[in-house]
Amino acid sequence: MPIRESADAASYPESQLQWFVSLLNLLVGIVNRNEDLSSVAITETEYQQLLTVMDDLIYGVGEDEDHPLSAAMTLVGVLIKAYEDAHFPKLADLYPELAKKIKVELASEGSNRSASTLERTEIDLAAAVFFSVGFILSEAGKVEETICAYDLALRLKSDYAEAYNNRGAAKKALGQYKEAVADFDKTIRLNPNLAEPYTNWGTVMLELGQYKKAIADHDKAIALKPDYAGAYSNQGIVKSEIGRHKEAVADHNKAIELDPDNTDAYYNRGNAKSRIGQLEAAIKDYDKAISGKRNDAEVYVNRGAAKAELGQLEAAIKDYDKAIDLNPTLATAYANRGNVNARLNQSNEAIADHDKAVRLSPNSAGIRYSRGIAKIIFGQYDTAITDFDEAIRLNPDYVDAYYNRGAAKGNLERHNAAIVDFDEVIRINPDYADAYYNRGAAKYALGRSEEARLDFQFALELAEQQGKEDLKVNIEQLLQELNKEK
Repeated sequence: MPIRESADAASYPESQLQWFVSLLNLLVGIVNRNEDLSSVAITETEYQQLLTVMDDLIYGVGEDEDHPLSAAMTLVGVLIKAYEDAHFPKLADLYPELAKKIKVELASEGSNRSASTLERTEIDLAAAVFFSVGFILSEAGKVEETICAYDLALRLKSDYAEAYNNRGAAKKALGQYKEAVADFDKTIRLNPNLAEPYTNWGTVMLELGQYKKAIADHDKAIALKPDYAGAYSNQGIVKSEIGRHKEAVADHNKAIELDPDNTDAYYNRGNAKSRIGQLEAAIKDYDKAISGKRNDAEVYVNRGAAKAELGQLEAAIKDYDKAIDLNPTLATAYANRGNVNARLNQSNEAIADHDKAVRLSPNSAGIRYSRGIAKIIFGQYDTAITDFDEAIRLNPDYVDAYYNRGAAKGNLERHNAAIVDFDEVIRINPDYADAYYNRGAAKYALGRSEEARLDFQFALELAEQQGKEDLKVNIEQLLQELNKEK
């Protein structure tokens, strides 16, 4: 998470964000040409641009010292003064009687740059400006420009711990995990009492699947800053990832207690509640997230999934429609809507949605699998098998894909091929009760009654252990038929 050193950045429209980028580019040009700003040379063009920037800042910042761009206004004023001190006083000294009457002849662009010396405090001020601009751009998702701003801040102030942390967060967003970790490590060495780099490091460890390290990092962040809502929320995400959903809910509860406006915490708590079957409560959390700033496609997809599981199919469709409206390239939204359309017996809509999802994400085993399920529902077993084939190619241990491919083959009376698939399901997951049941059914269809009986008996034991009452009833009926044949 980025560290703020000024008032929270407001939500800026794109035109203002482009203004920030232009300001960044202007200042980058000055710094790049002047190394560490200990000596500053400013061209006439830059001077004119700085005057325009100052007009904008006076209008936008005024006398608000807590404004995120207050430091920028001060720095621009320093740079303007440096230029004017290098030009105007010299002319006044030479021609005092004409100083107020003649037009000042400014130096040409390439040959006569003014040089002035900035104090250390002014250089630190420049670093703070780049930091503030970097933060504003990071909030707007302009990651590469963000990194550029923090690079400049660190060139001017090499011990700027907070800038290392925020640059690391930006690099993490680009998937540059090694470079991000290096920045977090530098932050901690400069200031071991900062909590933010630890929780940022923890989010990288989550991405890399190093869950114990991620939890340890978040624990350290919380120890340093017990009221750090973001650390609790991130800790909850890790615990959900490893199946500790109830603990995750508790972490998100703490995050919300500390920061009731933390919409990410509501969203992530909703995800954790969904996974433990608390669907109504999950929907309320998604509602809360949506009513805040978390109004993105993923929230609608997950809320739609919870509604679909509760049988609220039309409401689920509306959520998926909204998700697609917000992000027309989100493949899971189409796949999930396709699943609901299949349950509504809307075959054309269901297959069309899944076809769109596959086009958007052709290498997703889950989406190929989902289309296969839809095709099974509508009796399209051959093409369903093709989708399961592809899902298995993409994920060789996709146990449900083997299971449903076996079921599709069984419906086509390809019982020997179905048994091969059910064998693979049982190899991957020896407690898969339905696989024993369906393998037994395939063997029974082939006249291998005694082998079928063994599968049914084992499936019955698992069904009893797992509380699968419907499956238990089906198995008992088949066993009765087998017993009659004796």
